[in-house]
Amino acid sequence: MREKKNILIVDDDEFNQSILIELLSNDYEVTSACNGQECLSSVLEHSPDLILLDIMMPKMDGYEVIDIFKHNPKLEKIPIIVVSAMVKEKEKQVAYDLGITDYITKPYEKDELFSTIRKYL
Repeated sequence: MREKKNILIVDDDEFNQSILIELLSNDYEVTSACNGQECLSSVLEHSPDLILLDIMMPKMDGYEVIDIFKHNPKLEKIPIIVVSAMVKEKEKQVAYDLGITDYITKPYEKDELFSTIRKYL
């Protein structure tokens, strides 16, 4: 039996986190963080295979997290999929310019979420 891939969910909204955890926990090892600072700590502890990242968070937003990851050789290869309610093309383009792997807009379809995750794992 193969080992489950680890996905880190980073979102300050507990409801959004719980939905993603429930959806993904049968197929993946799932860990979560409430903000960018927790994300950085969790990455060191859990070595995720992929990160689902919200943009709008307190303390350190998603853009700052992406920038840190993409400027760190030990972290830059981890796929980051933004899952955000920010729908303006300009907001998405900032995330892509920083180096994200993909972008899913909330509310998302379950099938879209799974197919996007599978594409990068």
